[in-house]
Amino acid sequence: MCFSGGSDNSAAIARQAERKRQIRISDGGLRVDDAFKGFNDKFYSGVSDDYNAYYTPLLEDQYTNAQEAATFKLANQGGIDSSAGAKLMADLFERYQNQRNDISQQAVNASKNQKAKVESDRANLVQQLEAGGSVRSAANNAVNRANTLNEYSNYNPLEDVFADSIDNYNRYQRGSNLATRATTRNEFYNNSSKAGNGRVVN
Repeated sequence: MCFSGGSDNSAAIARQAERKRQIRISDGGLRVDDAFKGFNDKFYSGVSDDYNAYYTPLLEDQYTNAQEAATFKLANQGGIDSSAGAKLMADLFERYQNQRNDISQQAVNASKNQKAKVESDRANLVQQLEAGGSVRSAANNAVNRANTLNEYSNYNPLEDVFADSIDNYNRYQRGSNLATRATTRNEFYNNSSKAGNGRVVN
């Protein structure tokens, strides 16, 4: 007695399942791309511009306040035209320039970091699809992530850039005054010693 065996269609079933999987991933990927389409060069340029627009006025206010405080102190001490006063104002300006440069570089870094976050989130959503996630779930997650990433607000308070400038000036002035008094005292003692060593000739 002979039995005819049925054909094994497991390979065909596997191929069909893989095609469905690829279609699902492709469809989900298109949904993700659509949700993330706003993340372009204009968006990343805007992140830098917004960063500068947030921090630059804060720096300007700090610089203006520091100049006013320094001018008031120098005027009270009669040091407006002194070398120490010029040094203080030059120090304020140097700090201002350095901080402006730092803000500009940090703005570029903020844009790069935001782009890295966007690409990382996009990749994670695609990985979810590849792991069997549904198209609907990927689309919903993509919209939610895009909304979150679109609202960049990672701003911290700007520390007082000029906080120790006047303190440094005060220390400089104290040191200068001590040196001046020491020089005057030494000159007095030297002159006194010379006067004491003089001889009266009859």
